[in-house]
Amino acid sequence: MPVEILNSEPKSALPVWCVEKGALEAAGLPSHALNWARTHGFDGSSGTVLTVPDEAGNLCGALLGVGAGNDPFITGRLAYALPSGTWKFGSTLPLPELSVLGLLMGSYRFD
Repeated sequence: MPVEILNSEPKSALPVWCVEKGALEAAGLPSHALNWARTHGFDGSSGTVLTVPDEAGNLCGALLGVGAGNDPFITGRLAYALPSGTWKFGSTLPLPELSVLGLLMGSYRFD
């Protein structure tokens, strides 16, 4: 997926919620996302990605497992794990500059 960093947040942007391993309940997810994660056994393992539908079955966000939360470059996994669309981080990132760098590095491919 091509990655473009914007200065503004489009209203149509879908959230990516970052979840530490074993901290699903404490991640502050909306109830439908929490239920979906439980149903699919999502536990926040490092690099795991789970797309989340709304109650009508439409894509409404995604979860990114960040493991212990000490690898800001894990966001690089999103570049090819997410479907095309407009995305935003729905969680506070501890090292936002490095997390964005990880996302950009993850999107790079040698041709």
